[in-house]
Amino acid sequence: QGDRYDSWIRMVGALDADIWIFQEMFYNDGSVPSSYADDFTAHMRTVTGDPAWAWASDLKGRFLLSRHPVLWSAEIRHRVHATWIDLPSSVSSQDLLVINVHFLNDTTGQAEDARDFIREVRAGTHPSGIPSDISILFCGDFNAESESAAYARIMDEGFTDVQPAHTGTSGEYNSFGDVDFDGGSVASIGRKRIDFLMTESDVLTVGNSLILNTLLMDSSELSATGLQRADASTD
Repeated sequence: QGDRYDSWIRMVGALDADIWIFQEMFYNDGSVPSSYADDFTAHMRTVTGDPAWAWASDLKGRFLLSRHPVLWSAEIRHRVHATWIDLPSSVSSQDLLVINVHFLNDTTGQAEDARDFIREVRAGTHPSGIPSDISILFCGDFNAESESAAYARIMDEGFTDVQPAHTGTSGEYNSFGDVDFDGGSVASIGRKRIDFLMTESDVLTVGNSLILNTLLMDSSELSATGLQRADASTD
């Protein structure tokens, strides 16, 4: 869609991020053709003029783009995908492990498998050779709120919930959603947070934490970033 295409280019330029992590990354018809990861990465290289972009994905909706080399990636369990990124020493003395999840209706078993993977990495026994002192970013849609067992399983591993704030507001940090459960039997989560971003690291700190909401940004912020008011709209 033309408008969304232009918005994506503006967002890439405004944020200038080294790593992009996506959820529900499909073609418009919902398909996931084998070429889509390569195609989108090639598009990113064209948009930014940077040939270094690499991708990692389970090819089921979870997708990652990195300016830094991807050393390993794998689907730990359905809806749980992990990527080991080689960070340069100018950025961090430790590499980064990104765990991107989209839990199915607060299935605690998915969180427990993710937790067990984290423990294996920290013990230095994972067969991939991931270093035990690696920095970890855990993120995604839990389809459940912070009172859920899935959330507790991850937070019990020593993570910090980043709780990003919407740009243009003070004190508001929630992203909201409703969820349909069990093939049409609706159990509404209501206006509660179901998307989470958590970190665990000895060397990295959170410098900026925001939800890019152009609908709430003031005109000076939009002008400074090159964004437009409707860029965050899904209409």
